[in-house]
Amino acid sequence: MKKIAVIAAVALLTGCVTTSKIVPAGTDTFMISAANDTCGNCTPPEIRATEQAVAYCKSLGKSAGIKDTQKQTFDIGFGHRVTLTFECH
Repeated sequence: MKKIAVIAAVALLTGCVTTSKIVPAGTDTFMISAANDTCGNCTPPEIRATEQAVAYCKSLGKSAGIKDTQKQTFDIGFGHRVTLTFECH
């Protein structure tokens, strides 16, 4: 029973933030979007998108640099969406 509760908790926490695929947006420049639902206890989408950007650039043997961040709210201000433009250099 305890094992089921732990699995359910992990599923809820990891399911709070969704990220898009990383897409090209110019020479060595990329975009990613992340959004959370209205749970309120999620990792902020800014952090999740930045983690994904850093991991992507690292997989290319490069470092990430954030160029632009666009933020939106939805669900009466409880949901947050971030679109991150970054470069790998």
